[in-house]
Amino acid sequence: MSLSSARIGFLAFVAFIACFGATQAMAQSKVSTYSAQVIVQNAFTIAETTPLNLGTIAAVSSNTAGAQAAVNLNPGTGAMTVAQGAAGSRILAVAPPTRGLIAVTHAPPNTALTVSNPGASYDLTNAASPGTPPLVFTPAYAAVGFTYVTSATGTLNINIGGSLTTTQSPTAYVDGVYSGSYQLQITY
Repeated sequence: MSLSSARIGFLAFVAFIACFGATQAMAQSKVSTYSAQVIVQNAFTIAETTPLNLGTIAAVSSNTAGAQAAVNLNPGTGAMTVAQGAAGSRILAVAPPTRGLIAVTHAPPNTALTVSNPGASYDLTNAASPGTPPLVFTPAYAAVGFTYVTSATGTLNINIGGSLTTTQSPTAYVDGVYSGSYQLQITY
């Protein structure tokens, strides 16, 4: 074997090693695909757990302009106060009222909520006596504990009270149930 053959063999061996080594030294990469998801829950639940009952009253309307009689149910304390109106307009308490309770659930935890009354005041009417003047109800509300922040589980209880006033009318109130609906708006 000549020197040049040995040299050619050696060079071929080095080239083989260089190629093999270069293949092993090349960077390896792989792309993998994974999934991501999120649940959007903007909705929450509002339920009346205790209906508001403004009690039993004796009511007298007056046709004279001026202040009308009113009964107020404090939503925070449950205390009731009565204010007599002008020219004989009167409300007298016969049986005490009961605050309503609205429960908010499935809301974001530890979140401040805004509670509002979009309708201002609502007429309570006697369906059995359509000509009878309405009593006007203006809702008031107070969060239990007086903070409108949901609990760690996303709940909040809201007490409902408000004022009930007579209306200016020459027609007398007649016995019966005066009812109507009111609205409460809760946002975050």
